Amino acid sequence: MLGTWKAGLGALRKEGARLVDKDGTEHRFEVQATDDPRKYQRVKHVLVLVKAWQTERVAGQLKECLADDGLVLTLQNGLGNREALAQSLGLSRVALGTTTTGATLLSPGLVRASGEGMISIERHQALGPIEEALKSAKFNVNVVEDAQSLIWGKLVINAAINPLTALLRVPNGKLLESPSAREMMGRLAIETAQVAKREKIQLPFSDPSPPPKKLLGKQPRIIHPCYRMSCEARRQKSMRFAGRSSKSHKNTILIHLQIGPAGS
Repeated sequence: MLGTWKAGLGALRKEGARLVDKDGTEHRFEVQATDDPRKYQRVKHVLVLVKAWQTERVAGQLKECLADDGLVLTLQNGLGNREALAQSLGLSRVALGTTTTGATLLSPGLVRASGEGMISIERHQALGPIEEALKSAKFNVNVVEDAQSLIWGKLVINAAINPLTALLRVPNGKLLESPSAREMMGRLAIETAQVAKREKIQLPFSDPSPPPKKLLGKQPRIIHPCYRMSCEARRQKSMRFAGRSSKSHKNTILIHLQIGPAGS
């Protein structure tokens, strides 16, 4: 793991990556963690999971350690991450994906799983080893022809939920209890879908304003979206993006992430 949050890196080195599952059982996974990309050379496979505003910095670091035939997979939220990575690494070395798998940060190095999700990855000729590693770690993986559609679909949902949880300082499920919040969720979803239409993006759903319960989907109602947590922690944040963390059990895959006190 390559990151910059000192407390997180320290906890990962000392206690490993810790995950609390839905039954409350804590699991520990030994990992290598550093803030120095020079410690990794000719890395073959990389997962990028940082906040979108950090992507350009990450691209510069990966340029130092990615193998010539290596592959970077971005599972970040927001738009433009593949393009930012490709500008430094070349388009052939970047794969695009998205995930609905969620986790809540409890403390440095410790997260709580918050529901099963799907990792959708756009088809790429060098994707095989990453796909195999994710599947062997029991993630739900789907290879698709067009990941942009799914990324925009997730953007519609995030744009409808995350700003409201930040402004109202509530977990996502509380939005359902407020008629005005439910109305605003629908309006935000429609506006984002209209932008997608102008960009000639085919969304993965036909209704640009689904009922609020459908927008929240199967997410646990106690989730505190990272956008809200970032705002409360007064961390730097772009209003166009939100991030999510993930994990992998394979030490042959370099995971580049920044999970700070405001991440989830």
